[in-house]
Parts: sequence; C-alpha cells; structure tokens
Amino acid sequence: MLVLGIDTATDTLALSLADGGISLGTLTLGGAKDRRPREHAESLLPAIDSLCKLAGFSPSDLDGIAVVKGPGGFTGIRTGLTVAKTVAQALDIPLVGIPSLEAFVHAYPGIGLISPLLDARREEVFAALFRKTPSGIETLVESAHFSLDQWKEALSGYGEEILFIGEGAVRYGNKLAAPGRVPLGFTGSNLAILGEEKLVAGLRDDPLSLAPDYQRLPSMVVAWKKKQDEQENKDKKDEKISP
Repeated sequence: MLVLGIDTATDTLALSLADGGISLGTLTLGGAKDRRPREHAESLLPAIDSLCKLAGFSPSDLDGIAVVKGPGGFTGIRTGLTVAKTVAQALDIPLVGIPSLEAFVHAYPGIGLISPLLDARREEVFAALFRKTPSGIETLVESAHFSLDQWKEALSGYGEEILFIGEGAVRYGNKLAAPGRVPLGFTGSNLAILGEEKLVAGLRDDPLSLAPDYQRLPSMVVAWKKKQDEQENKDKKDEKISP
C-alpha cells in the first residue's frame, strides 16, 4: 500500500513515502532558522510531486495518506490537513490523521520511557509520555500543553530514565537535563510507515470531519477572550456604581 506521510506541524516540512512497511524516501524542507510554517502552503504540493517522482511514482499512484493533525504550529497544521484532505478526496483514497507526538515516538529507534516534546514558545511545550518496548508502544501520559515546570512535575513520580526527543527537547534540553532525564537531538519522523500500519488495520478518518488538534487556543483568541473578560468585569462594576 503506497502511503504518503505529511508532517507540517513544525517549521520543518517533512514528507515520506512507504509501501509494505518499507520507507521509499523522505523529503524535508527548511528548519527553524530559515523557514516559517506559512511557507508550507507554497511548497507542499510541489514537494509531494518531487518526492513521488524521486521514488519512481506519480501522486496518482498513491493508495493512502497519513497527515499530522497536531499539536504544533497553527498555520502549518491547517495547511497540511487542507492539502491532505483535498488530495485524498481528489484521488478517492483513504486518509488518517495522526497525533504529532505519536509520530515522533514511533520513529524513534530506541526503547524505554520516551517523552516527545514540541516547542509551544514561552518555555511551554506540547508533551506526552510513552513506554516503548519491542512489542509496542503504551501511552502513559496523554499529549497536552504544559509549562516546563508543570511537565517536570508530572514526570517526578517516574523512577526510570526518561529520554526527551523532538524540537522541544532540542530547545529546552539544558533545562530538562537531570539525573535520569536525558534530552536527545532526535527530531526525525517517517509518518508514512505509521500511517500505512493504521490504514491497513482499517483506521481512517472522514476528510470532511478531520479537524486540527491544537491542544490550546491561538494567541489571538486568548487575547480576544482576555479583552472580553476585562470588558465584562468593567461593565459589571459600572452597573454596581450606577444609582
């Protein structure tokens, strides 16, 4: 089953192709220093075409698509989902959305307690905790939005070594490092292999209803809600003062 993986959750655009559990190729564009998620919209379709051609296929040969649905950058996630859903509908092929942090831990070759982290800015992260063994992956703490201090506290009860991976581990590694806490530079992903496993198992999403999993409100919405709350409080005070 020829599956395309689309990961636009971070500043790096990552595409992958897999068939029969074997990686047929990956393509990555940019990084935090020279690229922003809004650029994914311009690059994604040409990049898909390029990766397929490099692997000896055409996009029309695809049998399925796996796409990261979040958490991550708001603009990047929206772009990836929009393109994935459009292509899946145009080719009439199945689509599956995959959580960002599950994709990271699946791609990591090691075993043990693993905490993938995505940078949420302002010393905050999207984080989860998994136990990875040769027989599979167990979710110990579901993916959510944490401050660094909150996440370190959440992990304080685990007496085993925990490996931190992902761009959040790269950025905040010096603040996470401690006995039994090891930040690594691993940020790789081969989403297509995981996507193929899920699609073969019969897991798939409706392109019309698959939605981003942001796990927090956009900053503009937070600011608007704060302004609304302040205005409501002011109005209530004015009502009490009025005769």
